[in-house]
Amino acid sequence: MKKISRRKFLQISGLAAGASMLPLPVKWLGRNDAFAFYQSPANKIPLFKTTLRGVGPGQIPVAASDGVTATGAAHYSIDIKQFQDSGVCPTLGPTSLWGYNPVTPLGGGSQPQKHLGGIIVAKKGSPVQITFTNRLPANPIIPVDKSNYFPDAQISVNRTSTHLHGGFVPWISDGGPMAFFDPNGNYGPSIASGSTNFYKILNPGLLSGQGEVYYPNQQSARLMWYHDHAHDITRTNAYAGIATAYVLRDDFEGNLRNMGLPPFIEDSVLGGKLVQELPLIFQDKIFVGANINTFDPTWKSIVDPSATTPGSLWYPHLYERNRWRRSTGLTPPNPSCIPEMFGDTMLVNGTVFPETTVEARRYRLRILNACQARFMNLQLYVDDGSPDGITLETNPLSPNFGNPTNAPFVDAAQNQPAVLQIGAEGGFLPKPALVPTNAPFAVNPVTGLAMGSLFLAPAERADLILDFGKYSGKNIILYSDAPAPFPMGDPRNDYFPKWNTTANPVNGLTTPGFGPNTRILMRFKVVAATGSDLPLTITKDTDLSLGIDPFLTPPGGTPRRLTLNENFDAWGRLQQRLGTDALAVRGAGMAYMDPSTENPAAGTTEVWEIYNLTGDTHPIHLHLVNFQILNRQPFDAAQYMAGTTVFTGPAIPPDPNESGWKETARMHPGTVTRILMRFDLPTTPFAVPNSLNPMLGTPGKEYVWHCHILEHEEHDMMRPMVIT
Repeated sequence: MKKISRRKFLQISGLAAGASMLPLPVKWLGRNDAFAFYQSPANKIPLFKTTLRGVGPGQIPVAASDGVTATGAAHYSIDIKQFQDSGVCPTLGPTSLWGYNPVTPLGGGSQPQKHLGGIIVAKKGSPVQITFTNRLPANPIIPVDKSNYFPDAQISVNRTSTHLHGGFVPWISDGGPMAFFDPNGNYGPSIASGSTNFYKILNPGLLSGQGEVYYPNQQSARLMWYHDHAHDITRTNAYAGIATAYVLRDDFEGNLRNMGLPPFIEDSVLGGKLVQELPLIFQDKIFVGANINTFDPTWKSIVDPSATTPGSLWYPHLYERNRWRRSTGLTPPNPSCIPEMFGDTMLVNGTVFPETTVEARRYRLRILNACQARFMNLQLYVDDGSPDGITLETNPLSPNFGNPTNAPFVDAAQNQPAVLQIGAEGGFLPKPALVPTNAPFAVNPVTGLAMGSLFLAPAERADLILDFGKYSGKNIILYSDAPAPFPMGDPRNDYFPKWNTTANPVNGLTTPGFGPNTRILMRFKVVAATGSDLPLTITKDTDLSLGIDPFLTPPGGTPRRLTLNENFDAWGRLQQRLGTDALAVRGAGMAYMDPSTENPAAGTTEVWEIYNLTGDTHPIHLHLVNFQILNRQPFDAAQYMAGTTVFTGPAIPPDPNESGWKETARMHPGTVTRILMRFDLPTTPFAVPNSLNPMLGTPGKEYVWHCHILEHEEHDMMRPMVIT
């Protein structure tokens, strides 16, 4: 099957031609002004001059337990506070951040707070209980829309609600949007204040400004993460830095070390040995420069003074007509929410464009896409010695136009340009999948689906085994070329020096070897091995199913039909929403605050059919449950809007690396995605009451489902999910 090259894709998806060929909205079709957003200072942020941060003392702080609770859980104390980190973008200056800080860090002593700090390593069957103390200041470091669409932001912008993303937890510990708490003792309507505060079920001595959560850890080994989820400010709190990793271990995973799985990172760090398990957390940011007052004169009036100096984070706060469509002539407020945030500078583990030294041997990469809206198509290439490490093909007649000309990374164990993916969000895959290292973004001309190497939407994870054994003395570049927005893209969000300078003039101003750059993530410097690894007996045929929950059988009956929608709010701004498939809802969706319509009974199994009526791929995340992707199938969106479901192609099974349990899935435009899950509730040593949230309309245990493009989630692509 011949795939469509990037050159051809750019031709058919150009801003003028794209509107006529797409059946669904293309949000950036406004005036095609070349400059939009404020940009990080060009030629001030060099590639590969920071060192990739590891974990533990002197690196990203790890939380240590400070006791055992009455529930029998290991207890942790974690503050949420503002701080400065001088290592995020050191050539510009210290970065003001909000984030988690363990009161008792692993390794002891006084450890400085750092971006992404507060990592927890837990064991299956051993519960964890955490006291979170909100110490955030009243003034934001990221601009917050306080218009009528965001009533809770009007009250305060320093509320928090910590969500364990991927966690199988009681709803009072899920960190839902309405379970927030502020530093002054105010709590959200799901939890309530005073003597009825549900957090006090876990900790009767809870102090003002604190929240308490209980994680049963009744799941298989996996990489999860916890982040803020407070109503109206999730997108800004997450961008400000309130997020970190949560690693869950079990015996099955431990036994895989006898089959060549690299040692656990915590054992290596504490034992002073070579670290061969590398967590890699990706984010895209924009940084304030010395020119901020010239190019964004209102910035200093809408954020705290600590966020106005070079090196601070910048976030879009004007609804720009040259970037997004509007349905009215009204001028939105400043600050205003925006449809998506795409940064121009890539961070890995909290630092810009880092380098790390690895030995020519086996490693395990635990990858999380923690971007606001940017998708990844991760590839690995041999550094060609150029300032960027990557050279793009510039001949427009070449089928490889716009793609790297570098030699691909060949895995020493697989002896081909492919690596072994053994897990995703829900733990191990039933069988590992081979993922190519050198497949640029392209479009399948038959299915219309994106093709590439390793696609990761925001919140998706990947667990990889790769071997650098062929590259001692060389460097390897981690690269991504996924369009933003995904899948059609806007060239103004694609940063690479000297590339496509007409569509993105910032690239013409950028010297090779510096940012802005969104294609280069980091560099691995490979040195000779100082030891040997056990033989790797994990292959693509290895059965890993004993390490995960058994798969489900779809029940009989009618699936639950739901929709992904896009329209405009009263200001004329684009707005994304979830909804049922009622004819009046299609295309319009429902508000988060509308009464709950997804109310499955505890213990029941359901198939959801989710029809995407928008022009974007949405990473849809369900709290509480893991699900199986059954298939995807294209449909005629226009006929569906008129009330008739007409499929335009066959059902397509999930990709091999989507064959395991998921809790975030990519749902493509004009496609129905079918997922299967059972709505079990965790067992706890305490009674779990129903939510107090009056908006639900149905008594039960309150969770949510939403798009994990955070700007979509907040405006207003989220709905309650009540387990009855």
